[in-house]
Amino acid sequence: KNKMLFVAVVVSFLALQVFSSSIEEDASLRGSLQKREDLIYSHNGNLGHFITETEFVSHIDIEAYPNGQVLTICGDVPPTGWITTAILTSYCSSIGTVSYIGRTIKRIDGYAVGTVVDICGDSAPSGWVTTVVKTSYCASIGLTSFIGRTIKRIDSYPVGTVVDICGDAAPTGWVTTVVKTSYCASIG
Repeated sequence: KNKMLFVAVVVSFLALQVFSSSIEEDASLRGSLQKREDLIYSHNGNLGHFITETEFVSHIDIEAYPNGQVLTICGDVPPTGWITTAILTSYCSSIGTVSYIGRTIKRIDGYAVGTVVDICGDSAPSGWVTTVVKTSYCASIGLTSFIGRTIKRIDSYPVGTVVDICGDAAPTGWVTTVVKTSYCASIG
């Protein structure tokens, strides 16, 4: 009996195959395949038409990945310690009326204080502030447009450090000393 494979993490999509035997025997992923039996899908592709009551979602363990590691994900938001650097300009997957957004994410939780990173569609995480809001959208998909920003890590700066921020409130432990008389950015 053929089984259908729905991959939620794009990184290993090309390495996966549809097998006549059990898909659970496939060890080509660096993670595991989680079996869910709550949805029914039909798939029209080069391999023909299959109907199954099982969805396989690929999960990979990213805890050991180094700072700066970049991954493309589908239908999920970045985990803690990672940030979105780009959003795909078309949906990475659709099932029925549900479409999933693809993102390029980067690990940033071990970056040094003062490091700057360009991001797309996310806000600055804890310990980081927005220093620049881009004047044009970094991505648009469907009816949604995403704002680009440059963020800077500030969580271990010494007392008395001054940082210019744009569009964010002062983080915990910091105070605003000057509000500039012109806007730092205008989008659209």
